[in-house]
Amino acid sequence: MSFSDEKLTLSPKQKEFIRDSTAKINIAHGAVRSGKTHASLVRFIELAINCPDNDIIMIGNSFSAIEANAARPIADTLMRGYCTWQRGNQTLLMGDKRIRALGAHDESAVRAIQGNTHSLAYVDEMTTIPVNFMDMLTTRLSKPHSKMVGTCNPDSPVHPVKTQFLDNPDKEYAYGLHFEIDDNPSLDEKTKRDLKTKYTGLFYQRYIQGLWVQAEGAIFSDFDRQTHVIPRAPGCAQQFYVGIDYGAQNPFAAVMIGYRSEHTPRFWVEKEYYWDPKKTFRQKTNSEFADDIERFIDGYNVRGLYLDPSAESFSVELKRRKIRCLEAENDVFPGITFMSNLISNHQLKILDACPNLIREMEMYVWDPKKAARGIEEPIKTADHAVDALRYALFSAFGKRYTMDAIKQKDDDGPPRYDPRHYGFR
Repeated sequence: MSFSDEKLTLSPKQKEFIRDSTAKINIAHGAVRSGKTHASLVRFIELAINCPDNDIIMIGNSFSAIEANAARPIADTLMRGYCTWQRGNQTLLMGDKRIRALGAHDESAVRAIQGNTHSLAYVDEMTTIPVNFMDMLTTRLSKPHSKMVGTCNPDSPVHPVKTQFLDNPDKEYAYGLHFEIDDNPSLDEKTKRDLKTKYTGLFYQRYIQGLWVQAEGAIFSDFDRQTHVIPRAPGCAQQFYVGIDYGAQNPFAAVMIGYRSEHTPRFWVEKEYYWDPKKTFRQKTNSEFADDIERFIDGYNVRGLYLDPSAESFSVELKRRKIRCLEAENDVFPGITFMSNLISNHQLKILDACPNLIREMEMYVWDPKKAARGIEEPIKTADHAVDALRYALFSAFGKRYTMDAIKQKDDDGPPRYDPRHYGFR
């Protein structure tokens, strides 16, 4: 049964994807906020309703991600009244169909589909799913009518999603359609302009142009001492945030970030703590580092102290002293994206009293050897103060500021999908 609902406003590109995604693997890819998720969900609904059995799954990088990006939009908006989301059972009920939702954050998730055979799969943000999971999933889609519908923003040009699916010459096996911001009918011109000003360089090419380009060279290419380094704090901070990158044999770094919501810049690094045992010829104990951090934060209204997730023993020492610390978010690429946005929009400044952080910002580069294998990571040298900054900024603010652009889905209150076209009453 084909899609037909005049009440559902769709762009020509969205209609093209819904109409032409008849291959085994079907991928809507391209820019952020480009309408690809909305089109993919409508197509998935079509396929699910017409699926001859219940062997249907929805997959995301985490259970919460697939719930927010697919299950709830279907149950609460697109098929409201015809579909029920059972969070406790991780199941979407669609008529007589029971659709299982699961997260695939790491390679161990492959056990959840091993040995199963599936008729239909929906995969959100495919490039964030472990490669071994995707390899297993494609072998599990082994019925004659089996299909997959997926979405993704671009990644490295050697990422398996690109090389195995989008570049595959067999169009009956894999179909991909590239989306741009103008393909989303729900975005007004101001929103489009605002999105385009958020990014520069690599991030602009991927998130705005939707291009599969390689990460190379300087990570913070827009960072300039003349404009981003200042002699004194630009104002009175509402709150302070601290990030700590723990090191015993490597440098131990901490940064103090001032924040003011109604101010430009919103963020500034007021001071740093940096201990390099290779230069001082002495290693410090956890107790000594804790003494230093106590002095570092004394007198500041510290709202959050975010610690390197691997520093468990130091976390215990801080908590023993009644210093509340939180495990930092260590999602590297989104964290780098967030920092890059702040730098390019001049929302982050660094006081000249932070020479180690300033030096690392200029030296922070992509690892070319790993990039050639499709792995995007910075070179792990001269990155301790930068990591401390990323821990605090992204943990405290990343999901509130940048993730609305990177992760926000394509529907801005879309018209309701009418399932009556498919026999529901």
